[in-house]
Amino acid sequence: MPITFESSKTYSGVGAILLTIGIIIPVIGIIGIILLLIGLKGFADYYQDSEMLKNTFYGFLFGILGNFLFSVMTLTYIPALVFTIISRIITSPIEGVIEFASQFLIDLIIIIAIMLVLFSLENIFFKKTLHALAIGTGKKIFNTAGLLLLIGAVLTIVVIGFLILLIAWLVTAIAIFSLKPSTETTRS
Repeated sequence: MPITFESSKTYSGVGAILLTIGIIIPVIGIIGIILLLIGLKGFADYYQDSEMLKNTFYGFLFGILGNFLFSVMTLTYIPALVFTIISRIITSPIEGVIEFASQFLIDLIIIIAIMLVLFSLENIFFKKTLHALAIGTGKKIFNTAGLLLLIGAVLTIVVIGFLILLIAWLVTAIAIFSLKPSTETTRS
């Protein structure tokens, strides 16, 4: 069953909103990125833009990997770390705790670096998708949202990046929900 223009708006708009929530609750971000993929695939079909579909898929792939890694880290790795540190403080001399903490810090830096790369790649491809939507719809707000995605991804190393990402996905959702089908676009 083909996806209609209206269902594409709904899927991708709700997906963008869930991605804003996913900045705080990563598991929700996974659901959001799946809905975004479905909706943007419908737009790629509607506008007959295979490049948009390719960029959407790559953005989806890197986004799923980044959200999965972030979810695993926040739901398992950090609680396990807290438990281990507490048990080491109780049972080990201070040198053992310092050794463990330093190794954890190295692991954490590596995980964060991998997540930043994945999220940056996700947002590079979604920026390309939003640029294609700007061309297809004539709404330049998609270019603005794409630029905000890139800036936010780079600045996630500092907290302000998360706020910029939140704004970018909200701007994207608003732009998507304001779309109307084009009478000039020919569909196959």
